[in-house]
Amino acid sequence: MEQKELLVPYLKGDANATIAYSRMCRSLTTFKEADESMKANLMQQLIEMGEFLGENTTDLVKQIVNIPWWSIPKALIPGYQRLLLDTALHFSPHIELVFQACVYNFKPAIGKEYTDQELDEQFKLAHSLIVQILRCVPMSVNLLYKIITKFPHHSVDTKLYVWYFRNVVLVGECAPQLRFKLWEALIQNLLVLDAYLLHKNNDKEENGEELNIFKLDEETNEEKGQTKEPASKQQETLDACMLVVYQYITRKMGHVVEDAPWLRLGEDVDVLQLLAEPFELHLLMSGDASIVPFIWLYACSLNPRYPSQFFETLWHRITLPQRAQSDAKRSQNGASLLAAFLARASYVDTDEAFDWLRRICDWLLSYIDSQTGVSSASPAPGALRHGTFYALCQAFFIIFCFRYKRIVANAQKWDQVRSWNLSRIVNSYLDPLKFISRPVAVCFATIARSLQLVYCSHQLAAVSKGDSAQPFESSFPLDSYSLPTTSSLITPLMRHFSPLAEDLPILKQEFAQEKAKKKSLVASDLEDFGESSLAFLDEAEEPMILGSPMNISAFPISIETSGRLPHQFSSYYSTSPGLKVFDFGQTMNMNKLSGMR
Repeated sequence: MEQKELLVPYLKGDANATIAYSRMCRSLTTFKEADESMKANLMQQLIEMGEFLGENTTDLVKQIVNIPWWSIPKALIPGYQRLLLDTALHFSPHIELVFQACVYNFKPAIGKEYTDQELDEQFKLAHSLIVQILRCVPMSVNLLYKIITKFPHHSVDTKLYVWYFRNVVLVGECAPQLRFKLWEALIQNLLVLDAYLLHKNNDKEENGEELNIFKLDEETNEEKGQTKEPASKQQETLDACMLVVYQYITRKMGHVVEDAPWLRLGEDVDVLQLLAEPFELHLLMSGDASIVPFIWLYACSLNPRYPSQFFETLWHRITLPQRAQSDAKRSQNGASLLAAFLARASYVDTDEAFDWLRRICDWLLSYIDSQTGVSSASPAPGALRHGTFYALCQAFFIIFCFRYKRIVANAQKWDQVRSWNLSRIVNSYLDPLKFISRPVAVCFATIARSLQLVYCSHQLAAVSKGDSAQPFESSFPLDSYSLPTTSSLITPLMRHFSPLAEDLPILKQEFAQEKAKKKSLVASDLEDFGESSLAFLDEAEEPMILGSPMNISAFPISIETSGRLPHQFSSYYSTSPGLKVFDFGQTMNMNKLSGMR
């Protein structure tokens, strides 16, 4: 009996046809083991059944879409593609099953050896089906987004993750209506992987090490010569995915990309606009991103218009009025990103960095003026309300420390810096040096003292434990790049800390003292913890016997003078299950009344 002749009576409720239908569904599970002629015959019958695959044939449709694509002979692929398309269009609930099959085949089957051509053909089939369904049923775009954004876990094999990542990028090119939302999901998943690696590998504060953002050139060169530990699977995955992003951005901006035959582009789009949504929603809300911000560093290096446009976007976010805690977080992380770009980006010249220093300085002075003469109920120095002010102070000091060497060499610029009245900021009642990162404060104070710009080292003595009093989330994006494969693309774009020769020995001495002080504080805390925090375990303690009466005399309180027991002593466990509560004060008052009588 042909499959079509079987399906018609099954849909009419024939019992024998129902048994045969179940047998047919089970037979499709062994499709990959059948010979070529059987596969061709079965596929032809399935294609003829396409128009009958409706509401009551979901079990059969599940078996059809679950046929391993690699097991289908090449000559039968067009027919199978037509079968899946008809299945999806004749009964809309089957669209989800077809989408799931397409997304499942974004990764090669485990244990199957593929050639590059076979993989490419499999991916093209999935993309083609998705495009045709979206063209016929535009409203299914949200369903596809829900399915496609279920990324594999970062612990899977690197190649599997990267293949999936690439295919999501390509779907965005095939379906422009999904491109912006898919890139938001791509960046979000990279941030998750980035945060995982950061917390796994860089527990610097727990080890008592200072976060040294002012790493000198010779220290960087020494690290290059050191033997590095083998990269973890997650680091390899992030490295490969970042390469995909860099290749896409490069091609999208009209540059040549080598070794990227997989990359097929659709219509043109502004890259900075494409990355605007994930930047606003995810990057600015992530204070522990160390690798993903380099995407914007790389993109801005390929278009001379992008840096100033990106900085203006950051500045708008920083100075936007804050109505919620999320607004404050975005403003403070935006200040950290602005500082990182202006300090470290090699393609940002001194003139542009100088203009932004002056702009930040004007805002800080304006903020101090707005706080002058306010009522006594205003927040004290170090309050969370001043978080953006302190974040911008730290940004100003970082940019200045990285750029002062070139500024001092220009007499006109240096005279302008002296006229900015920085002492009003540094010595204001808000005490910015006390509430920012300790290494940043030490570096700026040392350089300012050397240049006789402003004396502020005396303010650092008031801070005893580094960054513990910070009223904002301090982060240092673009601090270092630890991915080996893509480092060749990023290293030329980075500027390292390079102070004046006469300041170098003083800075080294200051940093060494700060590092020793930090280690000493950590060691002292550990010693205090070991001596006192577990001392209560050695104290003699009377055994507690369930059902014994409460010894009220053991509590250091006089019932006669107070008339009531404290609330924490007003309950005891009886011999019966449950917690009984007595109001001792009420009981005692009743006794007093009876005595008076």
